[in-house]
Amino acid sequence: MKVVQSITAAFIASLVLPAPMLQAQPGQEAMFDSHGYLTACSSRVSKGAMLIPMLRLCVSSAIKLCNLSLGPQRLGGCMASTALWLEHDSKRIAQEYPSALNEQEEPQIECSDPQVVDLTSTQICAFQMALLKWFKLRVVELDQRPRTR
Repeated sequence: MKVVQSITAAFIASLVLPAPMLQAQPGQEAMFDSHGYLTACSSRVSKGAMLIPMLRLCVSSAIKLCNLSLGPQRLGGCMASTALWLEHDSKRIAQEYPSALNEQEEPQIECSDPQVVDLTSTQICAFQMALLKWFKLRVVELDQRPRTR
């Protein structure tokens, strides 16, 4: 029983302790490396039934960890930074798999009046559009990528 507890504690510590942080310049705040985290986390998600939930967990964790590093008043900046990474990764996937764009149409979502404290509807819509497009492209990427195992 103690061995299982030790292994569980070591596993949890390995997830929590090495959280990537960008070194702050003098006079600046230390900020969580959302882009590095998203790259690392999403690269470990494999094709299957849990693909979208696991990708969603990567994105939401990146936003939460960024928000923890900067404080709750900076949620908009964390979402904008994550949306930027999603857009860049979508472009990377589209360049690697150009046929994916032929099959995909631009996602259409309703962004009329989202209700999130401290965020504008423009920020929320940009994030939602980037996330939806990225989900679709990641599914195509993982479907077309040759199996390595």
